[in-house]
Amino acid sequence: MITCRSQFFDSEKLIPEETSWISTGREKNLINYNKVYISPFSDNDIEKYLSQKYKGQRKKRKQAYLIVERCKNLMVRPLLLSYIDDLIEDNVKYTELSDIYETLIDKWLQREVNSIYDKVERNKQKKNLYRFSVDIAKTIYSNWKGVKSMQLTPEQMGTFMKSYGYNDLPFDIKRRSLINRNASGSFKFAHKSFLEYFLAKELFVNPSFELEFDGMDMAKTVYQGLCANEFRNQKNNGVFEIIYDKRFEKNIKLCINKTNNVNYIHTYVALAALNIEPVIVSFHWGAFSTDLYQFLDNIKVVNVEIKGYKNTSGVSPKSLLSISTLNFIKFESPETISLPKSYINEARKFAVTTIFNDEIVTTGTQYVHLPILSNVDYQLYRRIHQLVNDDTRNSRKLIDYIFNEIENK
Repeated sequence: MITCRSQFFDSEKLIPEETSWISTGREKNLINYNKVYISPFSDNDIEKYLSQKYKGQRKKRKQAYLIVERCKNLMVRPLLLSYIDDLIEDNVKYTELSDIYETLIDKWLQREVNSIYDKVERNKQKKNLYRFSVDIAKTIYSNWKGVKSMQLTPEQMGTFMKSYGYNDLPFDIKRRSLINRNASGSFKFAHKSFLEYFLAKELFVNPSFELEFDGMDMAKTVYQGLCANEFRNQKNNGVFEIIYDKRFEKNIKLCINKTNNVNYIHTYVALAALNIEPVIVSFHWGAFSTDLYQFLDNIKVVNVEIKGYKNTSGVSPKSLLSISTLNFIKFESPETISLPKSYINEARKFAVTTIFNDEIVTTGTQYVHLPILSNVDYQLYRRIHQLVNDDTRNSRKLIDYIFNEIENK
C-alpha cells in the first residue's frame, strides 16, 4: 500500500490513475491503480486503536476514552488521535476543547526547544516560536480569505524567518510537527484545527484582530471555550456571582462584584456558551461604563439592580433607558439624593418601572416580563404607594389585597 496526502495535488483531476510501468501480460498496457480514500475512524476503530495502544494500561486507556468523548468529532481523525499521549501525560481534566489544544500546542513548542540547555533562553525561544506560529496562522488566514489557499508560500516563510532572525526553520518538520511542508515546498498546518486555535487565541488576547467565524467553526468553539474558562476563573475569584433562586429556576441573577480587568465581550460570549441567561444584573454604580452598558444591551437585560448610586457628573442612569428590553430598575443609595429629572421623565416615557430606596418613582406596564420576585416587590411597593396617596375608604381593601397576593405568590 502506498499512502499519499491528497493536498499535494491542486485538484483531484491532477491525481494520476496510472503508473509509468507496462504490464507483463499480452496487451502490454500501462499498469493502473485504484484510489482509495480512507474515511474517518468509527467508534469501533477508535476503540480498537486505544485498546492496542494502551494494552495492559487500564488507567491510561480510561483517560484516553474520556478525552475522546470530550472531542469525538476531532478524534475520528487518525492524525489527531496520534497525539493522545500528549493529553494524558499530565493527568489533567479538560473542561473545554480549548484546553485540549492548549496542551497539544504547548507540548509541541516544548519539544521544539528542549534541546536548548539554558532554561531562560529555552523559555524565550518557546515564546518566540509561539508568536512565529501565530503570524503564520494570520497570514494563511489572510491568504484563505483572498485566494482560498490554506498554505504559506516558501517566499512568505522566508520573509517570516528573516523577521524573526531565523536562518533555518525553527521547528523539525520531520517529527510530529504541527506545521508541515508539501511536495511543492509550501507550508501548512498538519490539521486545520491547529490553524483555527492560533486564530481564536489571537482574537482572545487581541480584540482588534479581525476574525470571521464563517468557515472557521472550530475557531468559534475554541474562542467560546477560552471565554468560558476566563469567566469560571473570575467567578471563583469573586468577580462575578451567579445566584439561582431555588423556588424559581429561571430567576437567575448575575452580580458583578469587581470590575478590574473584566472584558465584557468575553463575558457575553461565555454566558452564551454556558447557557446562562440572567434575568437580573446587579452592579455597583461606580462600575457603570460604556463597556458595561454594551454588555447589558447585548444580553438583552430586562431587570437591573444598582447599588451605591450617587449623582456623578457626566454619568447619568438615563443612558440605561435606551436598552429596548429593559423593564425594571431598582436603585439603592446610601445618600439622601434623588434621581435626575431627565431620567424620571425618560423612564415614564418608556414605561420603565423605577424603585429608588424602596420607593416607587415611575411605573411600567409590562409586569409579565419581570422576574417573579421582582414582580412581587413591585406589586408591594405599588400598593403601599397607593395607600399613602389614596383616601382611607380603600385602605382596608388594599391591605387585604397585598397580604393575599403575597401569600399566594
